[in-house]
Amino acid sequence: MAVAALLLADLLVRIPDLQTFYTDDGLLPRALLLTIQHRTFCCLHMAAGTLWGVGLLHGLSLLAALALLLGYRTRLATLLCWLLHLSLRSRNAWTLDAGDAELTLVLFWGLFLPWNARASVDAVRSPSWAQLPQLWRGAGGSAYAWQIGLIYLMAGWMKSDPLWLVSGDALFYVLHLDSMATPLAIWLRTFPEQLRPLTFAAVAWELTLPWLLWCPWKSERMRWLGLGMLFAFHLTVGCLLQVGLMVPVGIGCALGLLPTWDWKLNPTWKWNLRLSAGLLKLCAWLPPSPPQPLPVAYKPGGALRGFLGLCCAYVLAANLAVKFDSTLPMPVQWFGYLTQLFQSWPMFAPAPGDDGGWFVVEGTDWKHRRVDLLLGGEASNFKPADVSRSYINQRWRCFLLNLRAKNEPAVQERLLEWSAARWNRQHTGDDQVYVTRLLFFSERCVPPGKPFTFFAETMAQRQVQGPGVSP
Repeated sequence: MAVAALLLADLLVRIPDLQTFYTDDGLLPRALLLTIQHRTFCCLHMAAGTLWGVGLLHGLSLLAALALLLGYRTRLATLLCWLLHLSLRSRNAWTLDAGDAELTLVLFWGLFLPWNARASVDAVRSPSWAQLPQLWRGAGGSAYAWQIGLIYLMAGWMKSDPLWLVSGDALFYVLHLDSMATPLAIWLRTFPEQLRPLTFAAVAWELTLPWLLWCPWKSERMRWLGLGMLFAFHLTVGCLLQVGLMVPVGIGCALGLLPTWDWKLNPTWKWNLRLSAGLLKLCAWLPPSPPQPLPVAYKPGGALRGFLGLCCAYVLAANLAVKFDSTLPMPVQWFGYLTQLFQSWPMFAPAPGDDGGWFVVEGTDWKHRRVDLLLGGEASNFKPADVSRSYINQRWRCFLLNLRAKNEPAVQERLLEWSAARWNRQHTGDDQVYVTRLLFFSERCVPPGKPFTFFAETMAQRQVQGPGVSP
């Protein structure tokens, strides 16, 4: 239910930007996407170029996520959610963050989990499921726990730079990434000496956490301790950095690892009974469905266990390949392509970037005024009071940061073309722009105690020609 709620929240948050990021009238038309290097999959969104077509697919995604939330035909709903989320990701990978990757991976592992055995429409329609044990162990659960723990193990192991392991200045640099820094981070970075022990603690925290999740000795106590560390880690990140849904995704996707306890002693049993009663009333309004067999996870065959073992081996191999900058054999790459389990977790690793700054999409109108084409108003060379809030939303933050990291001139020019066209549709006469520029004001982070400097870098420039604008 937590994963479904996160998926629903993500889909709802994307609605205002559907035309901007996923249609041919937006920042990445299909014709342009096919000319640049990108990861591909069975992308259903490539079949739709209009807002109506993309909206139809988005509506289908919302219905699948709602079915997953209610636990209605849960395996089919999970499969649809996984395929549609992969399709949305493949359509515009420039807007993604680590939370998107983790959400997709957990949806894949959810295909092999009995997560409809409780508090679901499927369970209400199958009274015999109430006799299933509260404690469940299976191949799918082991694979799921392996995946969650590996995220934090690799994120810690990848931090191999002396800034993390020797000088302890890495956290100082992380908190100076103004594109994500919160007011608390801005205050904390004024104490560089106190941040050094916290830097070492952050690496040790990430490296310790997965072993507690996997520990077979006093497993329930260790699992509770590991999950407590996981929740504390994400809440701390959320207080320091603007990372969108990444924090709730990290917490929500780990809830399946909570140890079980006696149903009668469970303090939420009354809530579960009320939920089940409500779902029972809902069942009368849903289309009829055949009797539900036991969740597939309760009777995994040898082939399924073997497949899950291959998936776990691939996940480890893919992470090691990223760590040691090596290439996997082609058959292994094809397996990763078919399952879409390729992943990497270089969170501020091997070293945090020292190239902070902010973006301005600037236009010059016929009155020779410099205007901000994205945020409106006059374009300025001065640093915003809060850089992290100068982005429209998290998807825009990811898009602009990827625009600089990937350095695709065609996409940069498309941003200028789209911004100018939108501005000129809303303005007339001399208020229209005839030149546009994409500027990045680079503020390179220096060691503690030294002054900061910044300079403006013109990433792209375009002369506007179109209806109502003289050449």
